[in-house]
Amino acid sequence: MNLQWTSLYQETDDGPIPRAGHTSVLVSCVSGHKVSTFIAVFGGYNGESSFNDVYVFDPGKHVCVLFFHPCA
Repeated sequence: MNLQWTSLYQETDDGPIPRAGHTSVLVSCVSGHKVSTFIAVFGGYNGESSFNDVYVFDPGKHVCVLFFHPCA
Protein backbone atom coordinates (compact mmCIF):
# COMPACT_ATOMS: atom_id res chain seq x y z
CA MET A 1 0.00 0.00 0.00
CA ASN A 2 1.38 3.40 -1.02
CA LEU A 3 0.31 6.16 1.40
CA GLN A 4 1.68 9.25 -0.30
CA TRP A 5 0.05 12.55 -1.23
CA THR A 6 0.01 13.29 -4.93
CA SER A 7 -0.36 16.81 -6.27
CA LEU A 8 -3.17 17.06 -8.82
CA TYR A 9 -2.51 20.66 -9.79
CA GLN A 10 0.12 22.47 -11.77
CA GLU A 11 1.08 26.03 -10.78
CA THR A 12 -1.19 27.43 -13.52
CA ASP A 13 -4.36 25.63 -12.38
CA ASP A 14 -7.24 27.54 -10.83
CA GLY A 15 -7.67 25.37 -7.73
CA PRO A 16 -8.02 26.94 -4.28
CA ILE A 17 -4.97 28.38 -2.60
CA PRO A 18 -3.79 26.58 0.57
CA ARG A 19 -6.02 27.33 3.56
CA ALA A 20 -6.99 26.15 7.03
CA GLY A 21 -10.22 26.39 8.99
CA HIS A 22 -12.30 25.56 5.92
CA THR A 23 -15.31 23.26 5.70
CA SER A 24 -15.46 20.41 3.22
CA VAL A 25 -18.17 17.92 2.40
CA LEU A 26 -18.50 14.92 0.10
CA VAL A 27 -21.60 15.18 -2.10
CA SER A 28 -23.07 12.24 -4.03
CA CYS A 29 -25.78 12.74 -6.64
CA VAL A 30 -27.76 9.85 -8.11
CA SER A 31 -29.44 10.06 -11.52
CA GLY A 32 -30.84 6.74 -12.68
CA HIS A 33 -27.97 4.28 -12.36
CA LYS A 34 -25.25 6.93 -12.47
CA VAL A 35 -23.65 8.22 -9.25
CA SER A 36 -21.56 11.40 -9.35
CA THR A 37 -19.38 12.31 -6.39
CA PHE A 38 -17.90 15.73 -5.68
CA ILE A 39 -15.98 17.38 -2.85
CA ALA A 40 -17.06 20.92 -1.96
CA VAL A 41 -14.73 23.21 0.02
CA PHE A 42 -16.08 26.39 1.64
CA GLY A 43 -14.15 29.30 3.13
CA GLY A 44 -11.08 29.13 5.30
CA TYR A 45 -8.14 31.31 6.27
CA ASN A 46 -4.57 31.46 4.94
CA GLY A 47 -2.95 33.47 7.75
CA GLU A 48 -3.70 36.78 6.04
CA SER A 49 -7.19 36.60 4.53
CA SER A 50 -10.50 34.92 5.28
CA PHE A 51 -12.30 33.29 2.35
CA ASN A 52 -16.01 33.15 1.57
CA ASP A 53 -15.78 31.07 -1.60
CA VAL A 54 -16.82 27.57 -2.66
CA TYR A 55 -14.67 25.25 -4.77
CA VAL A 56 -16.01 21.97 -6.17
CA PHE A 57 -13.62 19.12 -6.98
CA ASP A 58 -14.55 16.16 -9.20
CA PRO A 59 -12.23 13.34 -8.07
CA GLY A 60 -13.14 11.21 -11.10
CA LYS A 61 -11.97 13.85 -13.58
CA HIS A 62 -9.38 15.60 -11.35
CA VAL A 63 -11.08 18.92 -12.11
CA CYS A 64 -11.59 21.72 -9.61
CA VAL A 65 -13.75 24.76 -10.34
CA LEU A 66 -14.60 27.93 -8.46
CA PHE A 67 -18.33 27.47 -7.88
CA PHE A 68 -19.07 30.67 -5.92
CA HIS A 69 -17.14 33.78 -5.04
CA PRO A 70 -18.94 36.68 -3.30
CA CYS A 71 -17.09 39.30 -5.38
CA ALA A 72 -17.46 37.56 -8.76
